[in-house]
Amino acid sequence: MPALLELDIHTILVLLVVGNASAVATLVVYQWKLGLEPSVRRYVAGASLQAAAWTLLYLRGVVPAALSIHVGNAALISGFGLECLALSTSDAPSARKDAAYALIASIGIAVFLAFAGSAPNIRVFVASIVSIGPYAALSFFMFRGRGGLHAFIGLVSAFYCLVLAARAAASAALGPEFSLFTSAFIQTLAFVPLFLFKFVSTIGFILLIKERSDMLLAESEEKFRTLVERASEAIIIIQDELVVYGNPKAASLLGLGPAELVGRGFLEFVWPGDRTLVLDYHRSRVSGGSPPDAYDMRLLDAAGEAHWLSVSSAIIQWGGRMAIMGLLTDIDARKRSESQVARLLAEKETLLREVHHRIKNNLAVASSLLSLQSAFAEGKDPSVVLIDARNRLRSLAQLYDLMNAKGSYARASMKDFLSALASDLADVLSSSASSAPTRFDLDIDDLELDADRLATLGLIVNEIVTNSMKYAFAGIADPRVSITASARDGTVRVLCGDNGTGLVMDEARRAGTGLGLQLIESLASQLGASIRVETEGGTRYAMEFPAEAPGRG
Repeated sequence: MPALLELDIHTILVLLVVGNASAVATLVVYQWKLGLEPSVRRYVAGASLQAAAWTLLYLRGVVPAALSIHVGNAALISGFGLECLALSTSDAPSARKDAAYALIASIGIAVFLAFAGSAPNIRVFVASIVSIGPYAALSFFMFRGRGGLHAFIGLVSAFYCLVLAARAAASAALGPEFSLFTSAFIQTLAFVPLFLFKFVSTIGFILLIKERSDMLLAESEEKFRTLVERASEAIIIIQDELVVYGNPKAASLLGLGPAELVGRGFLEFVWPGDRTLVLDYHRSRVSGGSPPDAYDMRLLDAAGEAHWLSVSSAIIQWGGRMAIMGLLTDIDARKRSESQVARLLAEKETLLREVHHRIKNNLAVASSLLSLQSAFAEGKDPSVVLIDARNRLRSLAQLYDLMNAKGSYARASMKDFLSALASDLADVLSSSASSAPTRFDLDIDDLELDADRLATLGLIVNEIVTNSMKYAFAGIADPRVSITASARDGTVRVLCGDNGTGLVMDEARRAGTGLGLQLIESLASQLGASIRVETEGGTRYAMEFPAEAPGRG
């Protein structure tokens, strides 16, 4: 063979050391920022073991034979196994492949060590045969891969298996003097392809992990896009204060198409009163500040209508540059609820003040009634006096029962109140006037009055009806009490009376009914009511008063 085809073995070994060391440096630099993933760590470990093994083999005669032969070849077989395992698992980890390569390498090391003391050509034969194992497994797994680069690496690996087989055959044929350092064409044929395979495998490995990364990135982007496109929340991405992406929900919220949203300044969609706040938060986040992760703002849609949103923001990478992703949650309903709660609280506070005021007034009324009652109580049975006082306050209790049932404490229906009061009086006083049952004729408009005016009106009606039931029906065969109330042009007209024996006013004031008449006139004055008493064919009180108290709309 020409000398050109028989390269110096020492030179080849140096090239193999340099080639493996270069592979290690290349992969460490390539993956440094990302961190060495498991397959990369295996490849780096395999190439490092090969570089150390070739160094020990190069130093044969300088270092002890046991270190050069035994350790060097064991490290070489382990390095081949780790390199081939890394290539086989570059797309995904596999416990089955890990076990297979561990078994192949272990058997290879054990077999070589069993023949390590044999003649040099036997060691070369055994080393060549056991080295076929990892590359044959690599070829098998790569041909079962996705094709393309996998198949190419599998083909190169299969070719190198043939080279190793040829070297094994040559070592058996050339006799015991053939060793690692024998210059021969078969040595060049074995080691130069191994050197070239190192570059092919390193470049191929980098391409494989990049291919896998690109595929994972594409899958991740597809999942992200699917998730974002189908999200029930509005999502926008802002870069350089422009909208660079908006999902369909965001476009729908703004009343725009997705294409109309991209490229526009995001402040266009912020309610003017919130723009300063939103811009300050945005710029603070971009510059590394610590604005709130979530806050509320108002957004304007294409029709100019404002919507309350809760905004959650985060920094992301978009097109290789920093951007802000915002998650927009429609909180219009929540804001309406908060507004309603605030309104109800304000109403409750007003109501409590009104109730306090009303209780104070009604206690004053009760106190005044009791004072008047005591002035007319001289010579009367105390129990009768107390019963009269209780009956006069009955209308106040009736009013509060009505307002509590309706759930409103500011105003109540005149019709409901006077009807209930009349029914109550009929039950209580039915036996006080005559043996014949008293009929109540009611014709009352359904008008709402404020509670204070209703309370005063109830006391008046209570007094009139009580007087009628107690004093008007002696000897009357068909006793009737009538209550008529109507409202027109802001004026309430009330006619309350009976078909009894009639009333002589001067005599009434001197008689036991004097307190009742005084109360009626006093209470009518509080209402601002004009009052007229008709005594023909019974007794009737006609009153007119404003539907609203002076000073109220």
